[in-house]
Amino acid sequence: MKYWFLFVFIVLSKVVLAQSAEDYIRQGIAEMEAGQYAAALDLLQKAEKMAPENMAPVYEMGMVYYLQKKYKQAVPFFQKIVQGPQYKNTDALAWAMLGNAQSLSGDSAAAVNTYQEGRKKFPQSGRLFMEEGHLYTQHGDYSKALCCYETAVKTEPVFPGGSRGAATIWAITDERFHALHFGELFMNLETGGERNENMSELLYKIINEAVTLTDTTAEVTLTKNMLATVEKGKPVLPLAASYESCFMMGISSILIQRGNNKTRGPLHLQEIVSLYRVANAQWFDRGLHKKYPDELLDRQQKLLDKTLLEPYVYWLFRKGRPEEYKEWLSKNKELFDQFKTWMEKNSYAPTSKKVYQSGFACKN
Repeated sequence: MKYWFLFVFIVLSKVVLAQSAEDYIRQGIAEMEAGQYAAALDLLQKAEKMAPENMAPVYEMGMVYYLQKKYKQAVPFFQKIVQGPQYKNTDALAWAMLGNAQSLSGDSAAAVNTYQEGRKKFPQSGRLFMEEGHLYTQHGDYSKALCCYETAVKTEPVFPGGSRGAATIWAITDERFHALHFGELFMNLETGGERNENMSELLYKIINEAVTLTDTTAEVTLTKNMLATVEKGKPVLPLAASYESCFMMGISSILIQRGNNKTRGPLHLQEIVSLYRVANAQWFDRGLHKKYPDELLDRQQKLLDKTLLEPYVYWLFRKGRPEEYKEWLSKNKELFDQFKTWMEKNSYAPTSKKVYQSGFACKN
């Protein structure tokens, strides 16, 4: 549970700080960034005296110890915020960091209680579900972790941490569609940075596990759940199984090209583009988008309509084949710039009514 300590106290604060107190907080954060923890504490203590109703100085003092991995010493500061009635700008992040410090101090039971108590005060916080999911992941309880991650996605769809967590858990199973879908969801919410790059690399690994190619044959396994339900007297497959049938339609052309070119090995990025293009076309041509509403697949269709699906797929899987991506980018800079502009103007904002859920049944 690694957190950057630059806490955006201005956003969280609902009180007007004296300028000098604000200066002390800023200076304290700067000292903390420089590793000057004693100086940071001194400045933050001065800020607390000047603005006792604001949680920011106390939070940052907790982070001074947290960053030094002195988790037991960090606990009282976060606890003070959680228990203190005087603060007018309390935030779910204080509960999250208290739980994290407790967990890293070896008190998992207290951490779980903190996350759950925090959700009573902040029921729409995806972060608090995610943090509990991280705790279960560390203890190898993947079912509970997945439950927390998917609940985080449902509770706060625009919070990227839940979808990232769900993708990493599904990635260790045979249910690759869920891993790909949650991973793609995460990358659309967090469009840059190291975590985005890591997810890109993971998605490439997953899709190559899902598609096994030889010179003349192909095997596609996005899901093993083919259990249909009966609705209005008709069998209905899960979304993932229906999508897999669309995905398989794009394999034949790849096999032909590979046979002609004597190509072997993992999928090339251009081949993945072909798979996604065919799968998306099949999904909408068959009217499956009406039976299985899904905002992410709708987004792919919009990109396809704008002839931007190719740069989108290259971007999604770029870290799996960086040299191929670099070569493509050198030849398609204008197209990629159009895609980048589209992404900036059409930031992904999923809603709880349509956001993807795997159907995983949580168990207490």
